[in-house]
Amino acid sequence: MGNGTDLQYQLAAKKHQIDGELEIDDLAVVSNGDDDGAYVQAWIWVEDKELGEFCQHCGAGMGIHRREGEGTCLKCDPEGAKRG
Repeated sequence: MGNGTDLQYQLAAKKHQIDGELEIDDLAVVSNGDDDGAYVQAWIWVEDKELGEFCQHCGAGMGIHRREGEGTCLKCDPEGAKRG
């Protein structure tokens, strides 16, 4: 279990911060781990163009099951396979 205070972990986490990409709030949640350390809540920026990699209904990674230009996998829209 970690030996530091929440504030110590929050400040240490801020050393990993990259403005606009990975950010740590001043009052970020800290969860002590079983080992020597803790998890600190962070914000990561995700661009809209990355959303198309996942089905908008079930969240599954679409990979080869992706329909070009659509946000639904073939499992959630089996009729899409017939249209395609």
